[in-house]
Amino acid sequence: MAILRLSIFTPRPGNERRVANLLEALDTAFAQQSGYVLGLRFTGTGGDGELGRIFVWESDQAGQRAEESPEASSLVRRLQQLSQPDPTERSFHLQGYALRPS
Repeated sequence: MAILRLSIFTPRPGNERRVANLLEALDTAFAQQSGYVLGLRFTGTGGDGELGRIFVWESDQAGQRAEESPEASSLVRRLQQLSQPDPTERSFHLQGYALRPS
């Protein structure tokens, strides 16, 4: 079953650009992994500086393997160092999706 993983980070003051760049690098690293379906980056609308990512994987195992890869692990550790403690990390089983017809 496909899985959606959501992560939200609040950068420590002065680290907003670094966190955004690390999220972009993580997108690139994950896109090369087996089982990758989709990745999105976003910024919060509340003015609190939140930055985040959504990744969709073919399975929970594919997402876990990708996150445990040496390259991704290094990027995630750096994200955690440059962000406030306790980022939001959630996973959801996808029930389906719809795209607007072309």
